[in-house]
Amino acid sequence: MLDSAGFLIMHDDFLVPDITAKTLEYVHITEKEKDVAEDLLQKGYMVKEECRNLEKIKLQNFYELKIPLRGVDTLESGERCKRYQLSSVTGTNAFLGKKVDNVDNRVNPAHDIFLQYTALKSYVFRPCSK
Repeated sequence: MLDSAGFLIMHDDFLVPDITAKTLEYVHITEKEKDVAEDLLQKGYMVKEECRNLEKIKLQNFYELKIPLRGVDTLESGERCKRYQLSSVTGTNAFLGKKVDNVDNRVNPAHDIFLQYTALKSYVFRPCSK
């Protein structure tokens, strides 16, 4: 599960016993699912944007997901390591995803975690001042 800026809300790596708050805050899909992120970028579903941070007087990059209402599904047609499905969670800025496990070509059940994340409805990610 990830938000409209590509930050992960839930990932199977977050379920390990030795996880700390520091290692699960602000984790981007580009860090945990590089092949999926690369595919989203190539297909225009994730766009790298830029804005000026007036406090630090520099340009900053951020990502924005532009997933169509019908979602994205490459489970059957995608290349190895790029077989996934993303759908929007109605009324939020969240997307629910699953990915094929490349070891045995099966969908990894840890990627199918369904969560009720109501706080997202009012959450708006603002990467920097414009």
